[in-house]
Amino acid sequence: MFAALWLPRFQLQAVLRAQPMKQKKPLVVLLDETSAGSRDKERILHASEAAEHQGIHAGMTASQAQARCSALLFLHRDAVIEAEAQRDLLQCASEWTPDHEATLPGCCVLDLRRRREAAGREEANGLKICEQLRQRQLDARVGFAANADLAMLAAQAARPVIVLRHEDDEARFLHELPVSVLRPSADV
Repeated sequence: MFAALWLPRFQLQAVLRAQPMKQKKPLVVLLDETSAGSRDKERILHASEAAEHQGIHAGMTASQAQARCSALLFLHRDAVIEAEAQRDLLQCASEWTPDHEATLPGCCVLDLRRRREAAGREEANGLKICEQLRQRQLDARVGFAANADLAMLAAQAARPVIVLRHEDDEARFLHELPVSVLRPSADV
């Protein structure tokens, strides 16, 4: 069995760990800080829930977002705090197994095939992982499945944990997923 740990809106979570007083406010993390100062070119990477309630979403320009919410706060990515958050994610993973790999920023896959004692306790273990990361001010989702790719998809749909133990579970889960989770290119 594989487990995938996923931190939704990773860059936003990382920035908010450093500025927790802003958590309830409508705010966005900008995609590219190299064009800072030109609101018509900057794009939104992540929007907080409060910003999403104002109709703001990832991909929109900063000027479009500001037109929808004049109180919107703009935050820039910070490589140092993102690295700290990633380090905390990997440290948590290493507490469960040495067989883990960072696949993307805010994502980690754990190979649990050697951990026989964990079999059948995935749900409880997933909740423990979420709690460990919550103590580090990180909101995690955990997916368990027979292979790493399916575990990643499960983690992205989890609230907070999904366990796919049988082929029937996997088939039903995949059937209900929208194609957009595969992140196809615009041409596709």
